[in-house]
Amino acid sequence: MMRYELPATILALWSVIVKEFQDILISMHWLHFFLLVAVQLLFFLFVAYIKRTRGILNVLLKSIPIGIVLGMIFDLVVGKYTGIFGYVLGFDLPFLIVNGIFSWGVMLATISLFENKMFWSLYGWTVILGIVCEIANYFFPVWVWQFPAPFSLREAVVIFVMYPALCSTYAILSRYAYKKHKK
Repeated sequence: MMRYELPATILALWSVIVKEFQDILISMHWLHFFLLVAVQLLFFLFVAYIKRTRGILNVLLKSIPIGIVLGMIFDLVVGKYTGIFGYVLGFDLPFLIVNGIFSWGVMLATISLFENKMFWSLYGWTVILGIVCEIANYFFPVWVWQFPAPFSLREAVVIFVMYPALCSTYAILSRYAYKKHKK
């Protein structure tokens, strides 16, 4: 009987090691998520400062509910069901809600600061937003673009087409939903 105890002990030890490793990976993914959100928040504060925006807390609070709804729809339709991108933390409801509050909410708040801009100005700012988010995601991976293309082409399409398209759509919709921000 002793000869079967050793493999069982090794197997039990191995499963504990694997579980701990998985917990560490999940913790690192959450750390990456919050570091990316911190970068987005710093960019939002930078833009608010440049534009001398007042009531930035109000802007954030208005953007959070829309971030949850729009974020979940976009994440599930474009990410999970079409497979264009995936999250390293998956598409579980708790993550989608937290992502909607912090990542989407901050991004939409930032976009709302551009809503009075002409197309090329809005395009330029959303490209800058895309560059900031994609660089942050490169160093702190939260999502992975999965459509087939070389890295540089994929990032170019994401930054110069997808971000502006999404941001412009939101800017147009937000003009009808909110009053313009006073400077």
